[in-house]
Amino acid sequence: MDLRRLNDISLKWKLIIPFLFLAAVGAASLFLISYRFQASLIHVNEEQRLRNLYQVFLNDIEIKKNMALSLASLVAQNPDVAEALARKDREQLIRLLHPSYKTLERDFGVRQFHFHLPPATSF
Repeated sequence: MDLRRLNDISLKWKLIIPFLFLAAVGAASLFLISYRFQASLIHVNEEQRLRNLYQVFLNDIEIKKNMALSLASLVAQNPDVAEALARKDREQLIRLLHPSYKTLERDFGVRQFHFHLPPATSF
C-alpha cells in the first residue's frame, strides 16, 4: 500500500475511518461482555432452580416417610389389630382395617396395607 495515497485522502475520511473502527471494536466488546454476563447469569439461575427442585424432592420424600410412619404407628398401637396379627387372623384384620383402607385409598391414593411377620415374612 502506498503511504502517499493515505496522505491524499480528505480530513473527513481520516477522522471517520478510525472512529468507525473504534465504534465497531467497542460494540463487539460490549456484545461479548454482555453475552458472557448473560450466560453466567443463566447458569447461576439454572443451578439455583435445580437446587430448589432437589430440595422440594427431598421434602416430599420426608413428608411421605412421616405419613407412612404415622400410619404404621397408628395401626401398630391398635390393640385389636395387634391381637389379630398375633393370631394371624387375616379376616379379622380385613374387618378392622377395611373402612380405614377405603378412605385412605379414595382420599390419598394408598394402594395396600402390608403386614410383615418376623423374619421379614410378608403376611
